[in-house]
Amino acid sequence: LIPAGHTYDFFRSAAEGIRNVELRVEGLLRVFNDIQNPVWRGGNGCLEIKDSANLRITGNGTVDGQGFDFWWHVILTGDDYRPNLFHIHNVTNIHIEGLTLRNSPRYHIEIMAFGATIRKIKIDVDITKQKAMQKKA
Repeated sequence: LIPAGHTYDFFRSAAEGIRNVELRVEGLLRVFNDIQNPVWRGGNGCLEIKDSANLRITGNGTVDGQGFDFWWHVILTGDDYRPNLFHIHNVTNIHIEGLTLRNSPRYHIEIMAFGATIRKIKIDVDITKQKAMQKKA
């Protein structure tokens, strides 16, 4: 549980082989955007879940990928190792509902699952920062 009014920063997190688990986000779950850290070169997602079943990711909170620094790095260097915000593969029965997904480094959700339900998700991208970045490039 990420309680309302709380912020938790994280590097890439991965789970494999989990069953019957719920991640409830009511506050802010935020990617630590130190793009020079080698942890980002080793995976496909900020939150990576694979080979799992019966999962729920719910709540009224926000998952913020802080993608701006990742986007800017690609523009300046051409080196593109941006992770997806959620990378979900080989999962059976997953339910994602109610979250706001903000500024993913790459795609907000990449999912390959059997029995997936995704409802009431808000995708929020900072267009102002993107336009300003294009003018500087």
